[in-house]
Amino acid sequence: PQGTREHVGVTNETGNLTFIILDAEGTAADWRRAANCSIDRAEGLPQRKVTVTATRLDDYFVDPSHEIFALWIDVEGALEQVLEGESRVLERTVLLRAEVERKSFWKDQLLADDIKQDLESRGFVCLGDTHLPAAYDQSDILYARPYRLALAVPPPTSPPPFHSSAKLCPSAAHHRLLPGPPC
Repeated sequence: PQGTREHVGVTNETGNLTFIILDAEGTAADWRRAANCSIDRAEGLPQRKVTVTATRLDDYFVDPSHEIFALWIDVEGALEQVLEGESRVLERTVLLRAEVERKSFWKDQLLADDIKQDLESRGFVCLGDTHLPAAYDQSDILYARPYRLALAVPPPTSPPPFHSSAKLCPSAAHHRLLPGPPC
């Protein structure tokens, strides 16, 4: 399939968005180069602000041929704003992978438990979470809509390859599904 690359912010309102660029060293290894967002950092790090064009996903995907979505959202603490701007897209979403935080890196951001509760209230079911408590306070969550995946069928006669308490765990080269505590 053919894709397009566009320089546009995704949030809960279509228009202009103030985007915060953290001051970073010129090296690619500086983590601040990948931590830019539309929300101020909680630590008050040196930054500059720019204005970018922004859209709601519901306004961007207006073509009726976009019937089903699989979303991967990594917006550095602004997940709540993105989810607020995509009620129609979320209704047509089969799989949703998103980065969440368990510590407030950005001011007034929703944390993982609140994001998960919001997704579950919208009919999503947690399939996995890469969170390792001894590691870092960010992780990726994977959610699905059972009726979109036809998961709501009679149980199979043999056990499925994973169960609802599985979690995604990182390995050196990829993520793999392992049994673990509930999401």
